[in-house]
Amino acid sequence: MQSIPDICSRLLGWLTRNITANSVVFVVLLTGYYTYLTHRMTNAIARQTRAIVRPVATLEIQWDRQEQFGPHGCLEIKNLGAQPIVILDIRIVCAFNLQSFVEHFTASDRCVVSPGKSLPINFDFSGSLTGSAMQWSSIGLGYRIEVVMSDLSEDVVLTYGSIPVLGINTCRAGLPLRVRSRYFLKPIKSTCYRAKCWLKGKGRRQSE
Repeated sequence: MQSIPDICSRLLGWLTRNITANSVVFVVLLTGYYTYLTHRMTNAIARQTRAIVRPVATLEIQWDRQEQFGPHGCLEIKNLGAQPIVILDIRIVCAFNLQSFVEHFTASDRCVVSPGKSLPINFDFSGSLTGSAMQWSSIGLGYRIEVVMSDLSEDVVLTYGSIPVLGINTCRAGLPLRVRSRYFLKPIKSTCYRAKCWLKGKGRRQSE
């Protein structure tokens, strides 16, 4: 096994044979090695940062009138982490007799939940079930819950899911396409609504 002085002397001899070309190659290799180390260090810091700000929450449902899996209840989103979380989307699907009823709680968009605090969301599907003229029972109702949340900078996005009937809880990274498209179309819809109100007001003033 060669010693360090031997390796250094051989490297110095290689550089002095053709000092221009070999020096360029050596500098390129050294730069590439330090770039690789810097890239690894940057990724490690990014992973640590994401782990610190990663939303940590639980989804719990309290059913009204002590009727488990009934048409109405309260979804409690509790922040278990040390950082605030931002609620981006809340979606509850109630299934009965091969039919599904979806409710979005857009009033909670961009709501901030502090560490140790909870966000209660009351839901009631009894109107949808009655309107469909269905004889429902709590035994036949199924639920699927999806809550999309992120850190304050919205860089780390997680989707928490729950199927209470089966006791299944999931968590996956990334912003779902339906939520991404909804936030993309939201300012466009707001602009169209303001333009519509402006045109209505202008037409009313002209008629007067």
